[in-house]
Amino acid sequence: MTIGWVSRMRRFVADDGGAERCELCGAALGAVHRHAMDLSSRRMLCACDSCLRAAAAGGPLRAIAPTTIALGDFTLPDDLWERLQLPIGLAFLLESGEERRPLAVYPSPAGAIESVLSEDAWSALAAANPILFDMTPDVEALLIDRRDARRYFRVSIDRCYALTGLMRARWQGLSGGAALWDEVERFFVSLNEAPQRGVLAHG
Repeated sequence: MTIGWVSRMRRFVADDGGAERCELCGAALGAVHRHAMDLSSRRMLCACDSCLRAAAAGGPLRAIAPTTIALGDFTLPDDLWERLQLPIGLAFLLESGEERRPLAVYPSPAGAIESVLSEDAWSALAAANPILFDMTPDVEALLIDRRDARRYFRVSIDRCYALTGLMRARWQGLSGGAALWDEVERFFVSLNEAPQRGVLAHG
């Protein structure tokens, strides 16, 4: 099933020349800014610093702390990969705090496709990789790329939104097209080159 909370980022287009604005209070934002997750609607919102501080205090909003951590020593043997039952080699895995279950989400030309992940397989994966134990539900994910080279990242959910938006916007034909996959490769290269924590720019 396609889920809007992952499939795209909604932008608020203001009257003053198309500048982006905080979707919580309307304050003007720069091109580089942070986001919050509305747990009640499962939508990611562009947010100003004041609203992010309020989100950090609790309630239905969660501030998204920009995170990119390359997991060079991540352990995912083939037998455990098969237990995850992921149909493609590009996906992100996260825990839903509201539903209290692990989820797998696949970027696609139609947006994001969600499926429920085996709890036993997720527990085994976390046991082999303790860095997953303290992942923040709803706003952090394990990003997996096993199409060719095997790459793993712990990222904030905005990185996953960015990859999903890229694939949805640039997909051509049945296979996506060489230009798209070149951009996907650049996306992963940028994750490797990024500091462990930084701010995601739109575009």
